[in-house]
Amino acid sequence: MTNTATDILTDLPFLNELSESFRERLMSESRIVEMEEEDIVTAQYSPGDTFYILLSGAIAFSLKVENEMEELLVGQSNRKFTPAGWSGFKEPFRYATTVTCNADSVFVCWEHEFLRTLFEEDAEGALPFLQFIAGQAQHMLLDTWQMLAQLVPVADQNLLKLKTYQSIEQGVSVDALDLLNRSPFFEVFEEDELKEFESIGIKYNLERGQKLFDQNSLAESFDVHMQGKVALIYSFDPDQKQLDHRIINHDGYLISTNCFSDNQTNYLSCIALAPSTVFRIDAKKLKSYLKKNPELAIRFQLRLLWFYSNRLRSARAKLIRINFDGEIAAVRNLIEQNCTQLDVTSNLHKVPHLLKSTISLQDAIFSLRTLAESGNSLERRIANSALDILTEVVRESDFYNGLLRVYSEVANAPFHYTHKEVRELCAEQFLEVFEHTSYQVKGWENLPDVPAIFIYNHLENHVYNTLPNRFQLTLDSHFISSVILFKKYKNPGIRVVRIPRGEEYGHQYYYERLGHIPVFTRESGSKFDSKEERKKQRDDFFETAGKYLKDGTSIMLAPEGTSSTTENSPKLFKPGAFLLAAKMEKEPLIVPVAVANFDKRLNRTTFAAVIKKPFRISEKVADPEKREEMSAFLEAYQKEFRTYIDEAVELANADSWLNALAQD
Repeated sequence: MTNTATDILTDLPFLNELSESFRERLMSESRIVEMEEEDIVTAQYSPGDTFYILLSGAIAFSLKVENEMEELLVGQSNRKFTPAGWSGFKEPFRYATTVTCNADSVFVCWEHEFLRTLFEEDAEGALPFLQFIAGQAQHMLLDTWQMLAQLVPVADQNLLKLKTYQSIEQGVSVDALDLLNRSPFFEVFEEDELKEFESIGIKYNLERGQKLFDQNSLAESFDVHMQGKVALIYSFDPDQKQLDHRIINHDGYLISTNCFSDNQTNYLSCIALAPSTVFRIDAKKLKSYLKKNPELAIRFQLRLLWFYSNRLRSARAKLIRINFDGEIAAVRNLIEQNCTQLDVTSNLHKVPHLLKSTISLQDAIFSLRTLAESGNSLERRIANSALDILTEVVRESDFYNGLLRVYSEVANAPFHYTHKEVRELCAEQFLEVFEHTSYQVKGWENLPDVPAIFIYNHLENHVYNTLPNRFQLTLDSHFISSVILFKKYKNPGIRVVRIPRGEEYGHQYYYERLGHIPVFTRESGSKFDSKEERKKQRDDFFETAGKYLKDGTSIMLAPEGTSSTTENSPKLFKPGAFLLAAKMEKEPLIVPVAVANFDKRLNRTTFAAVIKKPFRISEKVADPEKREEMSAFLEAYQKEFRTYIDEAVELANADSWLNALAQD
């Protein structure tokens, strides 16, 4: 090695911490490599023969993505001492990414075979070198989180999982040693070593909404998830407008390793979404134990590299999903990166194919959930990462299957059930479906204690939620009847529904079982064309609806008589609901409920409803029978109602869980 090379290597930050013999062997086998811009340093999937450290210049990390001509950029660095090719430290000893020079660059490099031999022969001497590499790997993870946080604004993120909830399994006791035995990270350690780890750790309980640690705080412990559910959140900016998050709810998975970072700083915040328990090992005790056992410390550092590699793969899979809007491509890429380690009979190989069809989608999710629980270590890790990528797909699929169950329960309800019993059954089923979605309701205090007329802006249904019989369950009305009315009154009320056309058999049978009040509209067919039919229909409607109100059942109807998108809602109001109130002997209250986002796909939205103060039509219109007065009221109230919808949209976009991040 030349004097120039020697001078360059003495600048390596870990060099002075190495033993003299280890340092001499490391320097004697090192090579200085100079590359030009666009030169390839490592090629994805190629044998990982060489390990590089960037001394000057700049490099880019990219991945091959199925069906895409160009590779996806997943990271860049001009940071001195950035490692490249460190996936060669672990099986299957192949490069995980393609690394390309963004500028003329200089590297110091070693052959992996030499490094593995050196680590085995001098474990104590190798420790500072591996600690340095692990610290640099954490910087690469941080770079990826920064990219993710800037790509997806908070308002567009799927934040359902970040809502705190009360666990129904409080008080469950988890044995720490059993936890370590089941933990993917600790599976390479012997039983006596696990007992030592157990002896220096404690169980740490978290209440719902409590922070375990803050981003940029001092990392003083090594944390393992025991039970419950926590969120790891990276904030790119102080105002928390650009975030990346990850949910940890699998026992034995690592929450924090930042006590081994070069500056011992927590790069993330951790918040409990439910009452949770964490196994905490004090950083000083852990490092002291490892220092006394150099061979164990080497295996521990190599395991950290394994962990950071897996975290990087998961984070980069999210980049694929975001850039190409393709969860399936991201999952396929994730599986492909691990295919050489997977058994050829593993069910994971089937998953990308099952994901392609809505018919087999549930089979794919079932396979992943099964493997996440009972697969081998590699299968569990990949399955959990895939489920994380597929969060929106899984949530939407579960919701759609919930709609199928509701329709089936109603359509197949026992014939001796009354209409009221079927409506209550429907409300119970829908309440369960909506409880697994993201929604916000405001204005509970405005609900009266007596039956009333509930009016709402009617939203279109997204085509994705169309049932196999071509029927679409109206989400906004079922939300009001189940989540609001049934919760408040134990009575879901009764709706006014359009009489279906002849070919809409699914629509007709469903509403017949529910016994809702049918009315003809222009969409219903020819009967609406006759003036006499229209008058008879109105009279019948007023009589039927009036009876329900007198009997203690609230009425739900949309004054528009048609549906639209959240952005274009409401359409022109018609007088029916208000005339009904005016014709009642005892004038009922009218309760406005503004809804938003029920016309959107579930994968990236929050449903919202705002309940406004009730009123009586006599307070708004002196003589409802006078067309001019009623028309003036309807025009003005339509505009006022639009402000209610804007309020609902704002409510849906509000991220109340972010308040937890701002707490000291």
